[in-house]
Amino acid sequence: MLSARRRVIALSTSTAMLLAATAAPAAATTLNAKTQQSCPAAPLSHPFARWGDQASYRLAPGGDFRTQSWTVKGAARYVPGGAPATVPGVSGSTSVLLPASGSVTSPLMCLDASEPTMRFFIEGTGAVSVQIVDNGAPVVAGIVSAGARWQPSPLLQTSGSQLGALSGGTAQVSVRITGLSGAPRVDDLYIDPWNRG
Repeated sequence: MLSARRRVIALSTSTAMLLAATAAPAAATTLNAKTQQSCPAAPLSHPFARWGDQASYRLAPGGDFRTQSWTVKGAARYVPGGAPATVPGVSGSTSVLLPASGSVTSPLMCLDASEPTMRFFIEGTGAVSVQIVDNGAPVVAGIVSAGARWQPSPLLQTSGSQLGALSGGTAQVSVRITGLSGAPRVDDLYIDPWNRG
């Protein structure tokens, strides 16, 4: 039979464990609510329909480069002119030139398992590498070569499923595009919000 003191200690321990168990879901719910508030929904469009891709996409934050909200480093710079207008309200007035070692990094954006791929437009010479940056750690999405005309990149994997799972469902990440060679220009980065299977 437990002494009165042992019963009090056992009861205190049980209560502490119960409070911890109920606090964790509450904290997760609060975190998810904050994430949803900081991840506004963006309108969907079909920017790559002309190239046979009928999927719906959302423009990444500042992804048309009109507001120059992405951070440029090295020899990268905003330049006049861009990809052909494929969506009403998204003009090709500005793009980013990415000579070797120059890079451009997006503001933080939300990414989860429902957003498995992304695409953008590229033109010029040379190639770029694309990374998803999660808490400072880059995850390689792919390498894209430029051509003489503005063309869509191939579909690139966002790793949204894995990165989202590590962040309780939704990750706050950036996209970084770095010039590898030549003088490619990039414009209009879109995220695919529908799982293609």
